[in-house]
Amino acid sequence: MTRQDSAAPVPAPWSTQTVPYALRDGDGTGPQGTAVPRGRARDRRGWRHPGTDLAAAVATGARDWRRDTVRPAPGSGWRRALYLVSGKALNPGQSPAEVAARALDRRLRTAIESDFRIGFVQLKGGSGKTTTTMGVGNAFAACRSEGVLAFDVNPDRGNLARRTSARSEASALTLLAGPRPRRVHDVRAHTQLTPAGLEILASAADPATADSFAAHDYRQLLELAGDYFSLMLADCGTGITHPATQAVLAEADALVIPLDAKKDSADEAVATVEYLYHAYAKDPVTGAPLLDERGERRWLYRSLLSRAVVVISHQHPGRRMFDTTAATHWFNQWVHAVREIPYDRHLDEGGAIDPQLLHPRTRQAYRELAAALAGLFPLKYSPTSGLRPAG
Repeated sequence: MTRQDSAAPVPAPWSTQTVPYALRDGDGTGPQGTAVPRGRARDRRGWRHPGTDLAAAVATGARDWRRDTVRPAPGSGWRRALYLVSGKALNPGQSPAEVAARALDRRLRTAIESDFRIGFVQLKGGSGKTTTTMGVGNAFAACRSEGVLAFDVNPDRGNLARRTSARSEASALTLLAGPRPRRVHDVRAHTQLTPAGLEILASAADPATADSFAAHDYRQLLELAGDYFSLMLADCGTGITHPATQAVLAEADALVIPLDAKKDSADEAVATVEYLYHAYAKDPVTGAPLLDERGERRWLYRSLLSRAVVVISHQHPGRRMFDTTAATHWFNQWVHAVREIPYDRHLDEGGAIDPQLLHPRTRQAYRELAAALAGLFPLKYSPTSGLRPAG
């Protein structure tokens, strides 16, 4: 890959590959003092994303009269026993774990105006894209009152729907071929449902038919489903330059880059970051780079890195010869957050995923991952300042 920057490349600690300087540092500069874009840049819709201004607003100490001052009843443990034995006269309150779980639920229920689209991309198969899509989607669907929809955008007969116990001939192609939906149930007639309530729009069962899925098909699905689903996830294939995946990147509000905790998968995640940083618009005839009003190349996906989350999944039991600490430190220089998913025997079975059969620490890891993505939802309301314009 040809470098366009004069700064010295920063190698990944586990790889001989080189990548350009980091997109974000604490002082807003990259190595050698190079100015870099801030993570709170406006996205394609002009939305501002949450930053330190919310913490500053909360620090003012202004009391919110809408806040409920009633102490919630404990749900388990000695606190629950005392509450019941006393005839509900003594309420010691919820345990720290229950308080933390309620706070996490509030983050997962963050309101979305219009809709929010998350793409799951990686260059390597077996990196955990589908299981991560299911984990994030189930975490959101279990908490949110409105529907959460996941698309299978894999052109090579994706297996997102096969990770559910439901079986149906309905798919994204049947939705596209049918009449325009007039209510949410018209869309749900083509989806499959997980136990947590995640709606899945499968790819075609025939690989020859699935390969014909194009960019305009994905955009049409967004148009059809966007009227009824505010949160939409797209599980992509390994071909990042495939037209369908390119449409996912162009329409995404956030990205998830999964990787298995081993060197070859991490190298492909590095290559994914490289591609997102270097991709630029080209003239369709000559192939020459297209320039913006300042005479610079029109970078296609560079701004998405500040709204991307890298997910390191441990897909095999036992310790691996992979330095997750070094990988986390390196990716943190590039993306919004890095999260880890522990090994889970239920996921290793490769069959239908039932969230209730996951280990509690795995469910918690997916909830924290989903909460990190919820932190990227466009902020249009502050408890202390009330409504404010998105621009």
